[in-house]
Amino acid sequence: MMNDYTAILTKVRAMRSKLLTNEEIQNNLSLKKIEDIYQVLQKTEGYNRAARDASLTEFTPRTVIPIIHNGVYYTFLKLYRFASLEQRKVLKLYGIKYEADFIKKVVNNVLANKDSKIYFKGFTNYLEKSRHFDISRIESATTIDEVLDALNGTIYADFIEQNRSSLQETPIDSNVLNVKFDQFVAMYIWKRARHVFSEKELKQFKKYYGSFVDLINIESIYRLKFIYKMNPDEIRNYILPPSRQLDEAMIEELLQANNQLSFERVLRSMGYAEVIVNDKRTNDLRIEESEFLKDLLRFLVRSCRESMLPILEYLEDKQREATYLAQITENIGWNNVKPVEKEWV
Repeated sequence: MMNDYTAILTKVRAMRSKLLTNEEIQNNLSLKKIEDIYQVLQKTEGYNRAARDASLTEFTPRTVIPIIHNGVYYTFLKLYRFASLEQRKVLKLYGIKYEADFIKKVVNNVLANKDSKIYFKGFTNYLEKSRHFDISRIESATTIDEVLDALNGTIYADFIEQNRSSLQETPIDSNVLNVKFDQFVAMYIWKRARHVFSEKELKQFKKYYGSFVDLINIESIYRLKFIYKMNPDEIRNYILPPSRQLDEAMIEELLQANNQLSFERVLRSMGYAEVIVNDKRTNDLRIEESEFLKDLLRFLVRSCRESMLPILEYLEDKQREATYLAQITENIGWNNVKPVEKEWV
């Protein structure tokens, strides 16, 4: 019997069968040059369309990695166009993570004294028609103020007004602003979720996204405390409202942790031991949420198969595929740089 999800879930299953695993990429012995990566992209779901649009004449990480990112956006758009009106509401909310990435890239380009035009052909059309972005103004912007003004009609207008003075500083404290922007995006999605998910979907989504928000807070506290040496009162200004496991008492424990070992002990007591990675080169603690969230979402999807959750799970897996392809591309590009040239990189 057909239901509202039969068609899109069938499509996702077909697309999922074409995902590349890390092992397949790693064990591909033909991947020795950037051109080899490009050939893989030309044959792989999503990236093939982005590769056709780009028409590359030189092959470097700087030219190929944008194709990888664009391939993820094309995959998202393919599902968005196929989805019903109700399903599109969920995808629009999920797609905010791509919008945020786009904004960061534009801002970083302007800060680096480059033009703000970024090649996202199909995705910029979506932003303009469905998300109220003024793409022509964004692409012609040469200053941060012009970028900010061009975003006035979007959901980011409130964030911009609240942080305009910080965004206009020279130099911009991009690390702290990134924390605040990521938090704004996370809270917007959290608040809007109840308007787009069914009751059953919402219950599972909140378990997943609650952990995601926890991890944003954990990483923010860690970075601001141990890297930027802020005091607990200053850090509290950057913490999102408590979510799944991270209640007020746990937040206080993290804020008062005297060293990284104490910080790690608190995380373990909360059930977040899996996100802890100790960097042996720097003796620093890193928070790696990707595998933790992947396993959690897979578990939650099992109890909500006829829903939007398997679609979101697929898009998350597509993003992981892209991240790994970009890493491999970076590694190959670096390994092909002559020793004398590496001194100048």
